[in-house]
Order: sequence, then C-alpha cells, then structure tokens
Amino acid sequence: MNGKLFICNLPRSMTEGELISLFTQAGEVILVDLIKDRFNGESKGFAFVTMGSRSEAERAILKFNAHIVKTHQITVAMAEQAFQL
Repeated sequence: MNGKLFICNLPRSMTEGELISLFTQAGEVILVDLIKDRFNGESKGFAFVTMGSRSEAERAILKFNAHIVKTHQITVAMAEQAFQL
C-alpha cells in the first residue's frame, strides 16, 4: 500500500526535482505532484508526494514535518488525514 503525503508551506521556488531529492532520503518516491497556478505556472506552495509504502511515508513525516527548507518550515502529513473535517 502506498503512502500519499500532503506537504504545505513549501517555498514557491521549490521544484519537483528538489522534492524528489528531499523525500528520497526517507524511501522510494513513486510520484510528486507539485501544485502550480494554471495561469502563471508558479508553485502554490504545496504538493502531494506518493511514497513506495506506508512505512516510508511515516518515516518521511517523522523526518521532514517541521523541517526547514529554504527558510520555510514545511508541514508533512498523510494526505487522507490532512483533509479530514
């Protein structure tokens, strides 16, 4: 079972390649979906990262939640938990 993560408060200059490099430190990265503005193509400051397994996703949360990336303190959570009411 894959672990899909929601990452927010990313620097707008962050690229998909940089996200892959960062999250590969916690395990296999299957997919990165950096959300961009459809009009200007700039990052909106959040992304979804799908890890190879749920345990790798949990490792990424422990390693990178509240991690500083280019002066921004990012938040990393399981995607399904991030959107619960």
